[in-house]
Amino acid sequence: MRKLYITTVIFIILTILNFGLTSVCYALETIQFEPVRSFSAGGAYRALALGNDAIFVNAAAMEQQKSYTVEGGLGWFKKRDDYYINVSIVDTKTSTLGAGISYTYLEDQKELTGGRKGHRIDLALSYPLSTTMFIGGSIKYFDVKLTNAGTVDAASADLSLFYLIAPQVTGSIIGYNLINSGSKSMPLSMATAIAYRWPQICNFTFDWLIDYATYKHTSFEYMTGVEYYQNNFVIRGGYNFGQQRDTQNRNLHSISLGIGWNGPKIGIDFGYRQMVNDEPRRHRFMTQLSFTLDS
Repeated sequence: MRKLYITTVIFIILTILNFGLTSVCYALETIQFEPVRSFSAGGAYRALALGNDAIFVNAAAMEQQKSYTVEGGLGWFKKRDDYYINVSIVDTKTSTLGAGISYTYLEDQKELTGGRKGHRIDLALSYPLSTTMFIGGSIKYFDVKLTNAGTVDAASADLSLFYLIAPQVTGSIIGYNLINSGSKSMPLSMATAIAYRWPQICNFTFDWLIDYATYKHTSFEYMTGVEYYQNNFVIRGGYNFGQQRDTQNRNLHSISLGIGWNGPKIGIDFGYRQMVNDEPRRHRFMTQLSFTLDS
């Protein structure tokens, strides 16, 4: 009961905090919430994802960290009234079956997407098949109004496998939006990822995403990132190439940077992403606050 009470209070605080900052937030082109740690590493985080991050990118990876965690996140686009906010809860401590739930709100009215406003809810589960292999899945529901294309009112599902290849090497394969919604905002796609963990120093990771539905042809996205950590401080960087296109149908490149402090019970992370070759140059910012109630 005490844990439930604390969770409710933190959930309300994070929601108020996020809505209080809505004038400076930003929404991504697809109906998604990208965790700040992934965002800061160029999107390359699937084989590293811990706790609440895993809800969105790799549900199977939730089981890496046994904890009860509440997180709130927001993202924004510089000088535009476009934003998304997110609150999530993950419990991998109570039982062998890990579970996470997330709520995301997004709104943008500018020319980047033609205008959208709506909600997304995710429910993720993970289970250890052995000490080195984990399976996961998530169900997500979208209710988003598109100014130029009606309403996306649909559900879809992801499936994922996380594997400890060697003591310092992890890999994953994930299928996204396996239930066809008929919307390009929820494209059928698949990703593979591999990461090398240098204990107490840094992590290197590479992700490859295959998108089968956003464009008239299959498209690819390549992501690579690095994390350097010292005690409770973390510095991240990453590079992303492909998939997103500008008005001239060119592949877009982006670079990302991030910094964070993660203590035993409280953590905060910041991320920045710069689009390299589009005009005007787009700047994205993210921040995320986490509370670990039991670990």
